[in-house]
Amino acid sequence: MCWKVRFNLNKEFDQSIKYLKNAVKMEDNLLYQEPPDWYHSTRQILGSTLLKANKAKEAELEFKADLKIYPANGWSLFGLRESLLKQGKKTEAEKSR
Repeated sequence: MCWKVRFNLNKEFDQSIKYLKNAVKMEDNLLYQEPPDWYHSTRQILGSTLLKANKAKEAELEFKADLKIYPANGWSLFGLRESLLKQGKKTEAEKSR
């Protein structure tokens, strides 16, 4: 993930988002197994990067997609709340607590 750090520190969000969207596709194609091959959801990283890039609506969609796979995940719930607040959706944000 060092590329993520480098691109985000330099605020090259478009490049980070491009790589992360590709990573999400790859993660979606992993076979299910216990323990999982991948522990940290790539959608959470993508959602966070989208928030930093001021793309709150896109971040909302990624966090909601992640919550369909990992219901009640605290990090995705937090990200969803932050994305909703940035869009001025205070009532909906309070429901996501």
